[in-house]
Amino acid sequence: MFANLRTGTKLFILSGAFILSIAVATYGLIAGAGLIPTMALTGVLAGVGIVLLVITHRTIVRPLERLERLARRVRETKDYGLRFEHAKRDEIGRVAGAFNGMLAELAAAHEVDVAHQVRAAEDALSLLVGVTGAASSATSAAALAQACLEQICRSCEWHFGQVWYPDEKDAALYCSQESFFGGPKHAQLRVLSLRTMLMRGQGLPGLVWEAKRTVWISTRIDDEASLPRLQAARAAGIKAAFAFPVMLGDKVLAVFEFLSDHTRAPERAFLDTVEKLGRVLGDSLVRKRSEAALRVSEERWRLVFDNSTFGVALIDRDSLRYLTTNAAFQAMLGYSDAEFRELTPLDISLDEDRERSRVLLAELREGKREHYVIVKQYRRRNGTWMWGESYVSVIPGSDSQPSLFLASIVDISERRRAEEALQTMQAELARVQRSTMMGEITATIAHEINQPLAAIVTNANSGLRWLGNKTPDLAEARNALRRIVSDGHRASEVIAGIRAMFRRSEQASAYYDVNALIREVLALVNGELKSNKVEARIELSDGIPEILADRVQLQQVVLNLMMNAIEAMGSVHNGARVLGVNSELCDGRDILITVKDSGPGIDPDNLDRIFDRFFTTKSNGMGMGLSICRSIVEAHNGRLWAEPGVRPGSVFRILLPIDGAGQRT
Repeated sequence: MFANLRTGTKLFILSGAFILSIAVATYGLIAGAGLIPTMALTGVLAGVGIVLLVITHRTIVRPLERLERLARRVRETKDYGLRFEHAKRDEIGRVAGAFNGMLAELAAAHEVDVAHQVRAAEDALSLLVGVTGAASSATSAAALAQACLEQICRSCEWHFGQVWYPDEKDAALYCSQESFFGGPKHAQLRVLSLRTMLMRGQGLPGLVWEAKRTVWISTRIDDEASLPRLQAARAAGIKAAFAFPVMLGDKVLAVFEFLSDHTRAPERAFLDTVEKLGRVLGDSLVRKRSEAALRVSEERWRLVFDNSTFGVALIDRDSLRYLTTNAAFQAMLGYSDAEFRELTPLDISLDEDRERSRVLLAELREGKREHYVIVKQYRRRNGTWMWGESYVSVIPGSDSQPSLFLASIVDISERRRAEEALQTMQAELARVQRSTMMGEITATIAHEINQPLAAIVTNANSGLRWLGNKTPDLAEARNALRRIVSDGHRASEVIAGIRAMFRRSEQASAYYDVNALIREVLALVNGELKSNKVEARIELSDGIPEILADRVQLQQVVLNLMMNAIEAMGSVHNGARVLGVNSELCDGRDILITVKDSGPGIDPDNLDRIFDRFFTTKSNGMGMGLSICRSIVEAHNGRLWAEPGVRPGSVFRILLPIDGAGQRT
C-alpha cells in the first residue's frame, strides 16, 4: 500500500511539471514570443518541478518508506508494541497516528487472544490431569467410566453424560449402566438410551464409532433416522452434544457421549484435549479390564485353593521346596504351611520312592515332560504313612514370574485298603471258582493223567518183554525206560499245574512267555475240546517278549474264557464248532490275546453287563467269572473287553502292557 502511494506521489509531481512546461511553451509560441525566451521559461518550470520532486521525496516518500518497513517488521515479528515516530503534524503525521492506533488495538486483541489460549490450555491440562487421576484411582472399568463422566460433566459444565460399548460381536453399541445427569428431566432420555442399540453411523455415538473421531453437534438436526433419540433429546431441552471415542490402536473400545442444555460452539482446544483423552482412556480401560479379569481369576483360584477337598501345593522349580500349601494338604499330613516351606516332596517320601520322585521332578525341570502322575506313600508329621496319588505339572513362567510346579494330592489310603480287601475277596472267590470249575474238567484232568500212566505201564511191559527174551534186547529196553521217564515227567507237569491253580497262597510275579502260558491252558482243556467236538485254531505270533505277570492268575483268565467258549458252542448243532486263540504284538508296547468262538454270540443288550458282578446268563452260574477275570487283567494294568463276532459267535480280547505289567504306578 505504501509503495503504491509513494510511486503515485512521484508520478503526480513529474506529470504536473511536464504538463505545465508544455503549456507555457505552447502559449509562448502562440503569443509570438521568441523561441529562446520560451525555452528558457520551460527549462525554469522543469527545474522547479525537479525541486518540488526532491522536496516531496524528503517530506512524503521517505516517511512512507519508513512506515512500510515498520509494517513489514510488525507482520514478521508479531510485535504489536512497535510505534512509528513522526514529529510533524502533517498528513504523514496523521497517517502515523492512525497506524500507531491500529497497532495499539492489535496489541490489545493479541493479549486477549493469548490470555484466552492460555486459559483454554490450562483448562485442557486441568481436565486431562483430573480425568487421568480419576481413572488411575478407579478400581474397575465401570468405576473408571463413572469417574470420567463425573469429571468431564462437572469441570466442563455438561449436563448429561453416558458411555456406550460395542457388543461382543462388534456389531452394535449398547449403553452401559454408568451415567451422570443433573435431574429428572433427563430420565426419559436415559431410559431410552438403555433400551436402544445403535449401529455404525446411527445416532451420535454411532457416528463417532464409524468415524473414529470426536463429533460435535451444535445446530438443529431434523434427521430422526440418524438420531433415533432426537425427540427425547428435544423434550429434555438438549441444545448441544458431543461424543468422543476411546481408542486402542485403531479399535474403538467405548464412546463417551455428553449433552448440554445450552447452545455451545465447538472449541478447538477442548476437542484436541478429548481426542488425547480418548487415547489415554483406551490404555486405562484395557488395563482395568485386564486387572479385573486377573482379580477374578485370582479370587477363583484362591477359592479353589483354599476350599479344595484335595491337597494343593506350589513347589519351587529350583529348590523343590514347597512355596505354599492349602488347608486340605496340611490336614492330610499334619504339617503347617510354615513347616512345609522347609520341606521338599523327597523329604516326606519313602526311601524306595525318593529316587523315582527325584527323576520325575528332574524331567519336569528339564522340560522332558509337562506333568506326571505318581502313587506312593507320604510321611505324616506324627510318623505314620499315607497313601496318596499325586498329579504334578509345570506352571509356565513369564518375564516377571519364574515357572513353578503345581501338585495336587488325593488321600487314597481308604481306597487302597478297600482295594486290598477286594483283592483278597477276589482271590478267595477265584479259588472257589477254580475249585468249582475243576469239577467240570475232572474227566479231562483224569484223561490227561491217565494217558501218561497208561503209556508208562505199556512201556514197562514192553521193557520187561525185551529183557525176558533169551537174548535180552538192551537197546529196546533202554528206549522203553526213556519213554517211561518222559511220560513220568509229563504226568508230573500236569499234576504240578493243577496243584498251582488250586494252591491258596500269594503268587509272586515273574516274567513269563504268554505263548507258553496259552499252550499250558490248551493242554488242560484238550479233553473238553475232544469231548465237545470243538476244533482249536491256534495262531501264536513269534517274537513276543515275556511280560511280568502272575502266571496262575493269567492262566485262570485264559482258562475261564476258553471254558466259556466251549460251553457256549455246546448249543451249536448245525455248523462247525471252532475255538480260536491268537496272540500278537500291538505297536511294540502291548500284547493282545484273542479268544473267539462260533457259538450263538452275546446279546447286544448284555454286552456292557457281562463283566458286572453276579450277572450271569447261565442257569447254574454265579456271575463272578468274567468280573474276576477283568479285575485280574486290570491288576496287570491291562484291559479285557468283549465284541460281537463277525459271524455268530463272540470275541474276547485281553490287552497286556509289556512295560510294567502287573505293577501299579
